[in-house]
Amino acid sequence: MQQLEVCVDSLDSAIIALQSGATRLEVCSNLHLGGTSPTKEFIAAIHHQKAQLNKLHVPCYAMVRPRDGDFFYTNDEFELMKREIASHGSNTAIEGVVFGILASNPLVSVDCSRTRALCHLARDVGLDVTYHRAFDDISHTRLVDALEDLIACDVPRVLTSGGASSAHQGLSVVQDLVHQSRGRISIMPGGGVSHQNVQTILRSTGVREIHGSFGGSSTEIQRVYQILHAEAK
Repeated sequence: MQQLEVCVDSLDSAIIALQSGATRLEVCSNLHLGGTSPTKEFIAAIHHQKAQLNKLHVPCYAMVRPRDGDFFYTNDEFELMKREIASHGSNTAIEGVVFGILASNPLVSVDCSRTRALCHLARDVGLDVTYHRAFDDISHTRLVDALEDLIACDVPRVLTSGGASSAHQGLSVVQDLVHQSRGRISIMPGGGVSHQNVQTILRSTGVREIHGSFGGSSTEIQRVYQILHAEAK
C-alpha cells in the first residue's frame, strides 16, 4: 500500500491532513524546530478528531525527541526517550514512534547500541518505528554504512532527503539507498516534497512511502495524494 505520511504539530493541521488524504500522521510539537515530542493531551485531541472524522484507521506515529538541536543525547535524555516509548506502548492512540540518535566517535554515525535498544523496546510494546532525518546529518560518504547500521538495528523504516536540503535535491542518493536496501528497510523520502516533484521522486526511486508537512495546505496534500495513488495503479 502507498503511504502518504503528513507531519502535524497542531490540531488544525491534523484535521486538514486527515480530511485531505493522509494515510498516516507523524505527530510532533514545534515543527519549526524540526519537531519535538508531542504532549499526551495533543495526542488525545487528535485521536478524538480521528473518531469524529471516521478516520480511526489512519495510524499516528509520535515523535520521540526530548529537545530540539542536535541528536547526541545524554544518558538522562536517553532514559526519557525510553520512558516515552514505553508510555506510547500503552496508548491505543499511537501505532508507532519516530526517533533518531547519533554518535560521534569521532565521525558522526548511527548510535547503534541506543538505536537497537529503542527499536527492541518499541517492538516489545507493539509499536512500529521510523528513524528520522537525523540520518541526513551523517556525511554522504558514510550513508551506505549508516543504512547498514539501521538494518542491523532492526529499524524498519528511515526518513531521508538523501543528505540534501530536500528529497528532490538528494534524489540520486535516495535512489542509491533504495537500491542498497533490497527490501530490507523502507526508504521514505521527505523534505521539500510537493506536487511538483513527487512524481519524479516516485518514478525515479520506486518508493512506496512519502513524507511531508506540505505547508499544512489541504490543496497541496490532496494533489500529492492524487499523484501518489495514480502512480500506484
